Amino acid sequence: MNLQQTTGLIDGLEFRSIMAEYPTGVTIVTSTDRNGGPVGLSVNSFTSLSLDPPLVLICVGRESNTWPMIRGSRLFAVNVLADGHGDVCRRFAARGIDRFADLDVVLGRNGAPLLPDVSSFALECSLDQVMPGGDHEIATGLVTALHRFEAARPLLFFRGEFTTVELGIKTSNEEEP
Repeated sequence: MNLQQTTGLIDGLEFRSIMAEYPTGVTIVTSTDRNGGPVGLSVNSFTSLSLDPPLVLICVGRESNTWPMIRGSRLFAVNVLADGHGDVCRRFAARGIDRFADLDVVLGRNGAPLLPDVSSFALECSLDQVMPGGDHEIATGLVTALHRFEAARPLLFFRGEFTTVELGIKTSNEEEP
């Protein structure tokens, strides 16, 4: 085994490089601006936080121009992208373009846009808390509605590329996390 250790201050680029070894799901967080227009951004820092009450956690960069609009609306949806939709993730990470062009959007019960044609599922949420987290903000959302779309494998981001998982047969001695 080749153990490489880093001590002292951790360089941000080195940290990003090692974190690329951890596959993450890819989501689009959507909401509306103060005029009711759709807004959204790509987020890969997303996880379930609590079952009772049902809470999720997202982390969004402080430099985002879109996050203040979502935070201000206090309602949002997390659209978990399906395999093959890396282009949608890139679009929602870009600036100065119509991120919703050519996408079929359905409004959720809370008014946030849902993306059923590119997502495997979506969660509607009300903003619960926002906390500082370095160069990001950590936000929790109370899940208020669940939406399952066409069964699809999730889109993953791993080693700087989009990929997916191949589903296998789970053996009886494997435990879920």
